[in-house]
Parts: sequence; C-alpha cells; structure tokens
Amino acid sequence: MADTVLDIDYEAWERSLSEIGKRALPRAAAGVLNEIAFDAQRNLKSRIETDFDNPVPFTLRAFRVNKAKPSSDVIEAEVYAQPRQAEYLRYTIFGGVRTAGDPGAGPYDVPVPAAAGRKSRAGGVPRRYAQRLSEDPNVFFAELYGLKGYWRRPRRTRAKRPRRRGVRTVVNRSAPKLLLRFEDETVHPRTLQYARAIEEAADGLDARFRRRLANEIRKARR
Repeated sequence: MADTVLDIDYEAWERSLSEIGKRALPRAAAGVLNEIAFDAQRNLKSRIETDFDNPVPFTLRAFRVNKAKPSSDVIEAEVYAQPRQAEYLRYTIFGGVRTAGDPGAGPYDVPVPAAAGRKSRAGGVPRRYAQRLSEDPNVFFAELYGLKGYWRRPRRTRAKRPRRRGVRTVVNRSAPKLLLRFEDETVHPRTLQYARAIEEAADGLDARFRRRLANEIRKARR
C-alpha cells in the first residue's frame, strides 16, 4: 500500500527543551501522530463513500490504525489497509492493469459488469454471478459484436405454423443484451486519493504539535 511519511524533527525539539519538556516530548509526539492517523482513517472512509458506487461495509472498514506509543524507540503511527481489502484497493489508489489471475479477476480472463447486468454494491461483479448466468436457460455465452460474455436471449415472436413439415418460423423482437463481459485485461484509473487524504489530515501539523506539547508540559509541571 502507499507510504506517506509525516515527520516531526524530534531531535531538534529535544535539544531545545528543558528537562520537563523532554519528558513531555514523547507523549506530545505520540498524541499528535495518533490524532492525525485517526483523522486520515476518517478521511479515507469518507473518500470511499464519495468515490465508490455504494460501497459495502467490508470496503468501508478497510483502513486501520497502529497507534504511536510514547515509550517506543521509534514513535510512529501507521494507517494501513487490511490485507484482503488491500488486494483490490491498490488498483483504485495506484491505477494499473488487471489481468487474469489478479485479485478480482478469473484464472483465464477478467469479468467486467455490463450495463444490462447486475452489479454488486461495490460496483463490481456479484459473487457466483457468472455461475448463475451459465445455469440460466435464457442466457447464452458467445462472442457477439466483438464482445465476449454472457448474453440474454432476445425476445421472439411465437412460432408460426410450419410452412413445410418440421420447420417453424420465429422472429427476434429485440437484440441480445450483454449481461457480463470478459476481457483479457482491464485498465483501472486512480479513483481513491489516498495521499491527499493523509495530507489533509496532517494539515497544520507544526501548530498542532506545538499546542499538544505545551499542554503536556503544563500537565508535567502540576
């Protein structure tokens, strides 16, 4: 997943502070980093709600926070995507080409929702949708008009009386409708502005850190 690093010049602050300030410094650093990390988590959830088509709770719960600890040798907070969600969210963050065998694709090709077909709440292909289509007698698999996939059979007129023995005439009253198409690869644009969500959460970092440090020093003096 993407790495966006926010840095506090800890050593410079440590050199400039009194003994009380030095004791307060780790708590202030951990506190402001955790504040930013949870703001970033909320920003990312908000962007998913905006940028995705009716996202499911599983996607909305993608991002987690590892909190910074004042007692750690390295004081850092981490915002990360859980492994299963990260597999497909990486396409929305970085863009790129999805091919057969990639997360969200089949072993031989990539299923893509069609206008007349069903979509999942996340805007993708519902689970076992291809299997259900393959079992539907009103659906057939073919390559038509240069598009490979599952098609709904066209509406037809009722069979007329045979003009000769064994032959009945029917006429298509509509064209086949594509329900699910298959591609060798699909190109995904960047849709989730991950880095911007982090940067917005970190806005005013220096001023926020100064306020938190001053507050920690006041508490240490009590």
